[in-house]
Amino acid sequence: MIRDPKYLFSRIRQELVRRDYLKSAALPKQDHSDVGETALPGLIISGTPDQYENVIRHFRATFGSRALVYQKMEKCYLHPLSMDGSRGAPQVCADIDASVLFWPASANTYPPKDHLLSVYMAIISNGVNMALISHDLATGDTVNIGLFRDHLMFTRDIADSLFHDRLADIPFSGKILRIFPQYGSVEKQRLDELVGAPVSTDS
Repeated sequence: MIRDPKYLFSRIRQELVRRDYLKSAALPKQDHSDVGETALPGLIISGTPDQYENVIRHFRATFGSRALVYQKMEKCYLHPLSMDGSRGAPQVCADIDASVLFWPASANTYPPKDHLLSVYMAIISNGVNMALISHDLATGDTVNIGLFRDHLMFTRDIADSLFHDRLADIPFSGKILRIFPQYGSVEKQRLDELVGAPVSTDS
């Protein structure tokens, strides 16, 4: 749990500079994970590039020129999108280059840059499958969020289960980053209801 976001964000920036993270950041190996050796960030959009133009621009500004973008199509195939918007051949989740993914619920919302960097680094630093921002400092089995996917990053190896709403069918681990409360379109939600299965926490 993160208690001091200002300190966290400062440490994140220092770490990114030190590692040159967009070139060589490595995900810890996991027995249940097929994440590759490089932690490339990937954005998944569920509509056209024109519809998600602002989201794509913000994501690339957040993670730099090596940020990857995919368009999710029928049967959960992902089409890589180049910088000019052209679409590549469809790929299954296991074959894409990006290993840490963000799949926003709509084209109308985008988390602050520091928040997205925080969940990205939480996955890398802790070797977990997902990280979630919660807009409260309370501990326990609830989080304060809006739409689940707008506050979440996850690894490639659980993407297919997330696409099919079957997280309850697989083992996974995660991290909750609790930040100062933010008022607006967020509400308290139970983790087990979000995931669809009992969830244990260490706080």
